[in-house]
Amino acid sequence: MRYTWDKKKNRYNIREHGIAFEDAKRIFEGPTVERTDDRFDYGQTRIYAVGLMEVRIS
Repeated sequence: MRYTWDKKKNRYNIREHGIAFEDAKRIFEGPTVERTDDRFDYGQTRIYAVGLMEVRIS
């Protein structure tokens, strides 16, 4: 799967949550629980995903 993200939002995510998107995408290497975020029309598909990354729940 190909991932893209905004560099500014990535910096914000690192500052606020302590994780870069480059690292966060690794949760998809194992089992995940996913749900489509359809609360608004974002102009793109957004998915909530919970999975394991190393020994952290992300």
